[in-house]
Amino acid sequence: MRASRTAVWLTALVVALFQVMGSLGAADRQPDRRSIDALAIVLLLIGPAALALRDRWPLVAVAVAVAAADVYVAFGFPYGPIFLSPIVAMFFAIQAGQRRGTWALAAAGYGGLIVAYYLDPRSDQSNVVLHFALVAGWLVAVLVVSELVRAHREQRA
Repeated sequence: MRASRTAVWLTALVVALFQVMGSLGAADRQPDRRSIDALAIVLLLIGPAALALRDRWPLVAVAVAVAAADVYVAFGFPYGPIFLSPIVAMFFAIQAGQRRGTWALAAAGYGGLIVAYYLDPRSDQSNVVLHFALVAGWLVAVLVVSELVRAHREQRA
């Protein structure tokens, strides 16, 4: 099921606005994190820009969105909705039938997030196991819901 080009671009635009505005808002409440600068804005926009590729190259969209989020975390920028574009990319990749590749990229992205967390000079090392367990749980939840939506659509077709 391919979306119209308008829907693809509209999704990318909405995600971009939400990631940038949400991260700017989150930065106000995280003074200990690195200030949002031009690099942060570029990283916040790379993931949504990758969503424009989701119909033609869904796994490329996932890889780029995940990599941008991991690099953003490694630089110590404020936590915010940076993970929205990887979530959206994973959802659409699974809908496109790229199930194994999406799960593999999600696992690689999770590993990259762990590395990024330790590279981040501002990371809070307390409760790190709980933090990673929660992230893993949410990641699996996103993937499972995406799989369930795909299965439901296949049944209805």
